[in-house]
Amino acid sequence: MTRKLGKCNHEKEVTVTSEEQSWMVLTPELSRTVIQNKQCDKFLIQNKQSDNSVPLCTILTRREVTQGIRDGSSPPLATLSYTDSRRSEPLSIGLRAMEKANTILEDFCRTYFMFHDMDVTDPHHIFRYLPILYFTEAVIYQLDEENEAKLEPPQIMVTESSSSDPATQHHPGKMAVTYSDDEMQTYSDEQKEADPFNALRQLLISKRLMTEKIELEFKNGVEYWRLERKLTESLKLDKPVTEEEVFRTMMLRSSDYRILYHILCALSHRPLDEDRLEFLSVAELLGEVADDLLDYEEDVLKNTFNLLRMLVHTYGPTEAPTRLAEFLSAQEKRYQELFENLEPGLQKRFQKRCGEGRGSSASGNLGSMTIPPLIVDEDAFRNQVRYNSIVRHAVAVNTM
Repeated sequence: MTRKLGKCNHEKEVTVTSEEQSWMVLTPELSRTVIQNKQCDKFLIQNKQSDNSVPLCTILTRREVTQGIRDGSSPPLATLSYTDSRRSEPLSIGLRAMEKANTILEDFCRTYFMFHDMDVTDPHHIFRYLPILYFTEAVIYQLDEENEAKLEPPQIMVTESSSSDPATQHHPGKMAVTYSDDEMQTYSDEQKEADPFNALRQLLISKRLMTEKIELEFKNGVEYWRLERKLTESLKLDKPVTEEEVFRTMMLRSSDYRILYHILCALSHRPLDEDRLEFLSVAELLGEVADDLLDYEEDVLKNTFNLLRMLVHTYGPTEAPTRLAEFLSAQEKRYQELFENLEPGLQKRFQKRCGEGRGSSASGNLGSMTIPPLIVDEDAFRNQVRYNSIVRHAVAVNTM
């Protein structure tokens, strides 16, 4: 069923399909146009692009449109929008989230396409499913950043780039998930935290891509963020954490890859292969461990979840490396068992991929993982980083 919303400047109708629950612009406008849907009291705002390409859109309430027209402001151009019909939440994805999602999506395509008999070098295979995969990962990345913002790292943390890094400042390129004043009155912070994937879920339902497996991964993502906040807060307050919570958090960490995997299965109409998914999950886990070892100091500064950091807090600097080795050994063994069950051709392609970019983190080579110097006193470490930053800044000023 399609409803008519009105006519554009060149008399071509713009429609929205109610079954899909999303606004869809079918005509490229060369000027900003406001289209009113009287039934829903919503507006679709189109923005002229400098190159006269198809405009980007955002969805605003009547109050926001009226106020914007009054003060002469306009919606941000770097915005992708989707509206959840149940609460009419405009979900805005910032350019930074899209840029970060690009890196993850490239790794996903290079690693996962082969498990769907897809060729990552074939443009048709890339662009056929790119929009929904890209949007999904950008949404998840932005939600993850919002969760990390709640971790409240100690204020003494200062790095060289803190004064100029756009990631640490408010700027137009970084736009969070936003809610209008009216919607905020009926949609509390507790509700948003309990179901942050609501808008994404409704989008997948509208595209007939939502599955029970994806719903499970949504729940895993929410649990991961809850555990991450709990564990990092415990470290900040010097409270004990349990090994079970630490390893559970680690297992939940790559839920975004599994969400993309399930979406790709639905898009390509391929049945889910549980053995392949388990293999990829173990490979992801080993990759996460390798990343934690590389990012150890940065994660201490940012007060974010890091497996080695948690083990040092739980067992101390002497026993933590042993516990980590035991965990890795068990995962390596499982990885090898699952790898041997893959088809020979797939084994060869996956090994080639490991050599291209993911390296030892995906191949499961324990010998190439190096444990960095352990940080026992995190506050002292942050103070030292702050002091070093101040000294370098002073030297730079004096030499100008």
